[in-house]
Amino acid sequence: MIAPSYQWKKDGIDIPNANGETYTLINAQPADAGSYTVVVTLGSSVTSNAAVVTVTAPPVWTLFSAAESALAVEDTGLVTLNPIDKMSVVTGSQAHSAGNALKLQTVDDGSSYAERTIQGPAVVTFAWRVSSEEGFDFFRYSLDDTVLESISGNGSWLERSLLVPAGTHTLRWTYVKDSSDANFDDAGYLDDLVIVPAYKNLEVKSGTQTLTGSSTLDFGTVQEQAAEVTQTLDFKNTGTVPMDVTVSLPVDCGFVFENQSSSIDFSLAPGISLPVPFVFRTDVPGAKSGLLSITATGSQATPPAITLTGFVQALTPNIACSWSGGVLTNGQTSPVEFGTTPNDITFTISNDGTAQLSISSVSVSPSTDFELVAQLGNTVPVGGNTTFTLRALETTRGTHPATVTITSDAGNAPSFSFPVTSLSYLAVTGTGFT
Repeated sequence: MIAPSYQWKKDGIDIPNANGETYTLINAQPADAGSYTVVVTLGSSVTSNAAVVTVTAPPVWTLFSAAESALAVEDTGLVTLNPIDKMSVVTGSQAHSAGNALKLQTVDDGSSYAERTIQGPAVVTFAWRVSSEEGFDFFRYSLDDTVLESISGNGSWLERSLLVPAGTHTLRWTYVKDSSDANFDDAGYLDDLVIVPAYKNLEVKSGTQTLTGSSTLDFGTVQEQAAEVTQTLDFKNTGTVPMDVTVSLPVDCGFVFENQSSSIDFSLAPGISLPVPFVFRTDVPGAKSGLLSITATGSQATPPAITLTGFVQALTPNIACSWSGGVLTNGQTSPVEFGTTPNDITFTISNDGTAQLSISSVSVSPSTDFELVAQLGNTVPVGGNTTFTLRALETTRGTHPATVTITSDAGNAPSFSFPVTSLSYLAVTGTGFT
């Protein structure tokens, strides 16, 4: 006996290898919807009436109003719901952030759960609440079957943050009921699930400039004993988990922290910035330099190498000298003319520096033709002055040159000198003239 042959069609097109008396769709998907017929051939062919197949897609669960991001797993939307018929989505005021939230319910003496596979290290944050018979029906979450927290009763929304270690882990939220009775909503609610990689990252800024590699923070030039100069660097953790930071300076480098120490330790929470002031000391003159040592445990970015620099200008006295004829210049060649002897001239020594001027001596060479007749003070304050009087002696006839030298601790001229000259008409004795 000859057996008939069969060819199943979808929307008029042959379905490959569909040649049996029956055609079965396994795990039908929306794409399988259509008009199905079968052509039966036994000598001649006949086509069956069309069977219209409709496939209803499973619910698209917009479970969480906060977006998951940067997940190190293949399917970032993978949330397992079991049993799905005990899950529903609530919106608006029933959700944590006025978007959508997942509502978990179950039967007496049963449980339901939402489960998420996570690749760590990661930081998980979520909001949850329970509305149940207190002490009998519970909402709990667990990591790899270890319960981390369990809540019961008619509570408000709670926010939680969890650090998941390296490796593949399963995070599960479970609503569990006892064998009888119910109260309030008899449900657990889950919302705002956010999963991000767990990492630490240090960012250092000077003003608006982010410092990387090697850089210099210059404090400029300041006067010795002037007010200390402060500049601030901002240290920020741009990662997702807390980070410990240590910042230190070489001892006696001329720079310290605000508490006058050479090292500080602090912890930065994710997204938190801490301004750290650095103080430039002015008590010791000279060039100053200090390389910051920055340790940020676990930071993805290498901390920058920042050198603090500055210069402290020493306090120094400066000498200036003048007389009634004008200002004298150190080492000048034009002499101060005393004229005919004997004659006195008074000189003024001024201090236009930044420290007290100490005068060691005032001398005239040769000393035979001039003498100091009014001694000056040994010290001259900043902005002050002192005087001394020099007398041209009546000696042998003729012109008498000499050099006046003032020795002091002046920074500009520790040995200040200028020439003087006088003219004497004293007759030479013993010549026989009458």
